[in-house]
Amino acid sequence: TTLILDTEAAAALLGNAPGKLAKVMTYIDATKGPRRRNPRSTTLLVPTTVRVEARWDRTHQTSANANRLAHEDHELDTEAANTAASLAAAHNVAPADAHIGAIAAQQAGDVAVITSDPDDITAVTEGKARVVGI
Repeated sequence: TTLILDTEAAAALLGNAPGKLAKVMTYIDATKGPRRRNPRSTTLLVPTTVRVEARWDRTHQTSANANRLAHEDHELDTEAANTAASLAAAHNVAPADAHIGAIAAQQAGDVAVITSDPDDITAVTEGKARVVGI
């Protein structure tokens, strides 16, 4: 399973979305287990565009707790950038939401997105992701 955070979910991990941290953590805890005990473990991805919108600087001391949970960034390569640009134009969404759609399009397995905007994420993932509202 690939679990993707949107900007609001990332902001919650940084302590910048009061009231949402518990919801985000509940879902992460329910899906992300230790790899050695859970062969079907979850990969927690943070799109780099989401990190920018959430103001998540991994080198900053205030990011330490969030960095422990989410350590895999997803960068926009040429193919993903083209997909994201098409999705942004088609659905009139922010670059970070379009980036999430591009990630979903690249994944072969189960994809879930923790989001504060389920309508936009449902649109850009085109039904390929389970959408978890916070």
